[in-house]
Amino acid sequence: MARQFRFPDVGEGITEGEIVRWLVKEGDEVKEDQTLAEIETDKAVVEMPSPYRGTILKIHVREKDIVKVGEVLVTIGERGESVVEAETEAKKEERPALSTGPSVVGVVPRAGRRSARSWPLPKSASSPWRRELTSRASKAPALRDG
Repeated sequence: MARQFRFPDVGEGITEGEIVRWLVKEGDEVKEDQTLAEIETDKAVVEMPSPYRGTILKIHVREKDIVKVGEVLVTIGERGESVVEAETEAKKEERPALSTGPSVVGVVPRAGRRSARSWPLPKSASSPWRRELTSRASKAPALRDG
């Protein structure tokens, strides 16, 4: 089954890279972890290893092009396999990139009113500090959901 290899999040806030040089060409057999390309990011030139073994069916990005995190670099499959099959399969599994913007993790259920006093105080705090925190918490307005 043909698979698309997308430019991964290489960390440190990197959102794109420039293809410096391809070390493979379409039709080449590759092993897992074999270097496919050299990609320059804001911080360094990195060697991009293949996550799969197989045949390079298609290179989707040319040398000197900028590639964003999540864009398809290459399609790897078995010799004679169709690239269209891989693209169709990838669309079924496609998920949004993790670094595309803000994300809502969940919704906080409405639980009524809570006061600042309901927050636990650290046990390690010395007694004068506990009194000060308790005093300030009692003067704070109640927190409301929504």
